Amino acid sequence: KKGPAYLSQLKGFGNDVDLIRYILERFGYIAYTPDSHYGEYIGWAWEKANLEGVRLFYTGYKLYTIKAGDRLVKRIKRGSGANLVKPDNERAIPIIEGILTDSGHEEVSVNLPNDGVITNIPQDLVVECPAIVNKHG
Repeated sequence: KKGPAYLSQLKGFGNDVDLIRYILERFGYIAYTPDSHYGEYIGWAWEKANLEGVRLFYTGYKLYTIKAGDRLVKRIKRGSGANLVKPDNERAIPIIEGILTDSGHEEVSVNLPNDGVITNIPQDLVVECPAIVNKHG
């Protein structure tokens, strides 16, 4: 209830707050994502996103990945590449296994068609939400 008023008081974030404020006022909900990601979920939102911020992020991220890649190549050349492969928290494999085995386990965050999950936004959108994984998906 206090979200729109709070967002209007934020300073120093440029356009990053404008789209979030609009989404909150229009739908009563906001996703926990920066402006630049709304275009992934709402077709017209890329036009409202902070493209300058996206470009700055991309530039920094590109430099980071180049440096990280150079470090990995050095480690592999030294013969310590096998230590680079570590398990992670990626959920795709457990979700696929859950569908195949009809596990019924809960996933905290999956992308699903909005089939009544969030009632005050269009039903043909995809939403990120908790879900039970079984043979139906």
